Amino acid sequence: MRFVAEREVAFGGKWYFLPRFALGNALMNSPHFAHLYTELFKPEPQTGADGRQHTSASRLVVRADRPTRRGLARREPLDLYITIVAREARLVEDFVAFLPDWQGYNFMQEHGLSYHSYQLLSPKTGSYESGLKAEDARLDVDFFWRQAPEWCEGLSVRFLTPTTLRLDQLLSAEIPLSRLLNRISRRLYELYTQCLAPEGESVAPFVFAERNDLVLSEVSLPQSPTIKAHRQYDMSGILGQLHYRTPYDPVAALMLSVAHWVHIGTHTVSGNGQILAWGTDASAQPSPNPSSVLDEEGCLVVQGEGLRLGLQRLDLVIRRGSQLVSRHLATDIRELRLVGEAPSLSSGVLSFCNKRGIPILHSDSL
Repeated sequence: MRFVAEREVAFGGKWYFLPRFALGNALMNSPHFAHLYTELFKPEPQTGADGRQHTSASRLVVRADRPTRRGLARREPLDLYITIVAREARLVEDFVAFLPDWQGYNFMQEHGLSYHSYQLLSPKTGSYESGLKAEDARLDVDFFWRQAPEWCEGLSVRFLTPTTLRLDQLLSAEIPLSRLLNRISRRLYELYTQCLAPEGESVAPFVFAERNDLVLSEVSLPQSPTIKAHRQYDMSGILGQLHYRTPYDPVAALMLSVAHWVHIGTHTVSGNGQILAWGTDASAQPSPNPSSVLDEEGCLVVQGEGLRLGLQRLDLVIRRGSQLVSRHLATDIRELRLVGEAPSLSSGVLSFCNKRGIPILHSDSL
């Protein structure tokens, strides 16, 4: 969904988690949609089979686009990507009907951000579309299989947003693949049993055998915690990528695909924990669907056939024919990585990268 700045604004520090707090207050005080606060935003604890109260899994992910921006120009859009985990399409319909109320609270109100529009992701085309019904926007297993990574022996996982994933209570730059997959498995198990499973169904989380397939770690650890309202509220996490040598596993591939959308670790409701996995074998083919991902370190990864990159004012715009694939604030880019078939680069893009010393890297696979 898109909000637009009614005036020029400057952010005083990290802000990517602040729309989430505005959302919570807006839902809690909504005259018509307050039920979404407990059904989606902050579900009530559930009683487990052991009779104890257990924290409910986060069913809502709010991820801000281009979170490294230090401000917004007048009329500049702020896009938020929302993942909703729900059995009923009604909850999605209620949520999009609620959206205009969001602009009246906290971060949105303080920075003059007005609600503009929303689009839903079509599982058939892989594109965001206006006018799509909530029922037709349900992401199914076929969609996740199409997005799943393929590999023979080489697999890489990139943390696109800060990922609060601790081993023995500590953030680590070296995470065995089995530990990562078991955390994903637990997250998916909790979401399924609490939100999607038919009543009375009994299932158990899938467990991957312990093994250390890590070959190379290119992960950065946070230097300081995130501060909110003058108190420590540690939402910091790891960024970068991990490289593994491991045989292909279809269960792991499917889980990694789903994890990209539901995120992993803690603070997922604020956008933490988005990952992207891909095969690094020479024979592994990139996804045929065009995509571009700009991580918090400023690395823009672009893959897809028939793409054209151009510069439009302050935005780097990616198109396939007449279709707009995505746009990114050019000044946020520190590295441009092209995967698969080399896209067409306009003279403006080449000149911009040359002047700012932005490396342009190309590879057959990620």
